[in-house]
Amino acid sequence: MTSQLNDAKPIFVMNPKNEMHGNTVLELALIADRAAADFDVQVILTCSPCDIYRVQTATEHLFIFGQHIDPIATGPTTGKILPEALRAAGAVGTMINHPENQMIFSDVQKAISRAHECDLDTLVFAQTLEQAVSVVWMGSDMVMVEEPQFIASNTILDSSYIKEVTDAATKVKKDILVLQGAGIKSGMDVQNVISHGILGTGSSSGIFRSEDPQNMIIEMIEGARLGWDARSL
Repeated sequence: MTSQLNDAKPIFVMNPKNEMHGNTVLELALIADRAAADFDVQVILTCSPCDIYRVQTATEHLFIFGQHIDPIATGPTTGKILPEALRAAGAVGTMINHPENQMIFSDVQKAISRAHECDLDTLVFAQTLEQAVSVVWMGSDMVMVEEPQFIASNTILDSSYIKEVTDAATKVKKDILVLQGAGIKSGMDVQNVISHGILGTGSSSGIFRSEDPQNMIIEMIEGARLGWDARSL
């Protein structure tokens, strides 16, 4: 499967978790949709399964991802998230193994395979270089390096470490997309990370717990573009 995203322009991931839902998420999605077009940034918005359809049908420029899938097939698995159902709702991809919803590694591999069977891109989370390389071997389209102690903090992983991860990952899979997560609180944070050569980053609490989420979305997506453009100066 060929990923719908690429390394030709920056990637920014918005993950509202369960901080917001329904019409509130939809309103913010519309802001992000416009900013993605204005600044020419690949913006991933993750959604609860309950919100995927309404957000996907109302937007044009976002990549709508689920926040999780279970490595299951159609059958008697009440309460689990079926990859086919996520795709039918309008998702084009899914997160896997987020630090707040970790899976055993054998299930990570099964989830990646099931996602690809349903034409879903995979954004798999890793906490170490070794984990990142492992999920690349499993066939993930993207890997987000995010150490749990930095989640919702003001500390950002050193860019040199992410470059080390990227070098190791691309030796396994040339077209793997490596992103840096955790600690992003402002547009300047986004700009700094991407200007140092990182393909993309994302934010959850930096947006959805901010005083003005709408303006923060615009600021961060613009920061992705500014950081990207600064690399060519």
